[in-house]
Amino acid sequence: MIDFLPVGGWDVHNVPAHTVIIKSHTGSKIKGITASIPPHFMTEEQKKAPLSFDKLVIDVGTSSKKETESLGIEIGNPIVPDVEFEALNDHLFLGKAFDCRIGCACLLDTYRTYSENLNNNQIALQAVLSSQEEVGERGSTVAAQQIDADIAIVFEGCPADDTFTPKYKIQSAMGKGPMLRHHDVSMITHPGFQRFAIELAKEYNLPLQRSVRKGGGTNGAAYSMSKNGIPCIVIGIPVRYAHSHYCFTDYRDYQNAKALALKIIEILNPKIFKNL
Repeated sequence: MIDFLPVGGWDVHNVPAHTVIIKSHTGSKIKGITASIPPHFMTEEQKKAPLSFDKLVIDVGTSSKKETESLGIEIGNPIVPDVEFEALNDHLFLGKAFDCRIGCACLLDTYRTYSENLNNNQIALQAVLSSQEEVGERGSTVAAQQIDADIAIVFEGCPADDTFTPKYKIQSAMGKGPMLRHHDVSMITHPGFQRFAIELAKEYNLPLQRSVRKGGGTNGAAYSMSKNGIPCIVIGIPVRYAHSHYCFTDYRDYQNAKALALKIIEILNPKIFKNL
């Protein structure tokens, strides 16, 4: 049995009884199962006790430490959910880690489309993919210090709230457009840049959602606190069941997030920037 540590904001109740992949230092991939004591062998007290990561293990089907190590498994190996991406129809996607794989895809797509089809000689555009956002915005903190940015757009796979929230409170429904977040625990969005993005969405009839959150955070925090404070907005693409093995996201939200970002960088100039 293999003990493991969670990286990022996992809910322990989403973890048991799933298949995972352990990657060895040589690149081999070993399949395992997240497991706990079967209910047949639990006492009544154990059944009633709260679940914790300390009570979970990963079983790779071996029967000894030597046999486990012979598979190439050793301390420090990364472990990920064993989930393959699927397009269920022309707009509904199923897969893992859309927070923030969907954001990474949209960033790359936006950058490529801008580079190939648009020309705004008043700005110099750079694109950054960063790691370890879930454990303290570490990659974006380094990037924000290295890049001499005046302004920043952060793409995010934001948690959708439309499956459990009263209709009047929904702020990030899947299929209703990208989300601009005004506030979370990591940052208060630059109000001038936020208003500029909102007005552009209205002008060009792009669907848009807005939110305030008492939890969560994004890489936008690193840019907002870098240097003299880089004006930053977060364009979120709603993701159902973020931080679990299986997520849904809507490609139409992706397309509208990309359209909004392209419109911002197409129109932005030094005068607009100074007036934000």
